[in-house]
Amino acid sequence: MNNLKSIFLVILILCSCQTSQTLITDHSDLSTNEEHVVYIYQNGEELAIKKQSETIELEKNSFSIRCYNECYNDTLHLTKYNATQIAVFLTDREFNKIQTGLATTNIPCFSPGTGYAMYGDGSDKHLLFETDSDRPGHHYLYYENTTSRRLNLIDDFGDLLKLEFEVNEFCVRKPDNTITTTPISSTEITKFFLAILTDRNLNDTIDFGELHKLTIKFK
Repeated sequence: MNNLKSIFLVILILCSCQTSQTLITDHSDLSTNEEHVVYIYQNGEELAIKKQSETIELEKNSFSIRCYNECYNDTLHLTKYNATQIAVFLTDREFNKIQTGLATTNIPCFSPGTGYAMYGDGSDKHLLFETDSDRPGHHYLYYENTTSRRLNLIDDFGDLLKLEFEVNEFCVRKPDNTITTTPISSTEITKFFLAILTDRNLNDTIDFGELHKLTIKFK
């Protein structure tokens, strides 16, 4: 009986430690490493997002998502698919399942083959919301050069780039595959959920500092 109690106590301690570690990861400050910080830019002001999970308020108007990443390289001898993946949600059901430590293959919206088709000249300036949970997807964003990009270049620090994704419109895809596009200033959406993933070491796993989860409310 004493042995069973000892085993149960060890299991309880391990579970408690794991839970505490998850909470620390979700709310810890990422600003000690500049490349882990993302920014929301609106009306000439840049808001630094320093924690993995935050809730912010924005004006119901266009905004930009800014982040750091390396240059995307698709050459024959040096392939580095450095990209930032962004998924948006109207509810938090799937959003809450995205956690540090998970392999991207186990996250429907970030799994292989779920990137949306986009132009390679940076002209896409919208976020796409899915209303059908069986149709997960994300915006696959990168910068290779001025003619091959889905992001704007803000600053070039050599090995590291500061990049920007402009958002002027919201698109909502219904289960029948029809899409409604609305300028943000005219949208009826008052709150949405934004997951930003940058797999810096390209290991197909969400490591510490690679994920930001934002709950965004319009004023």
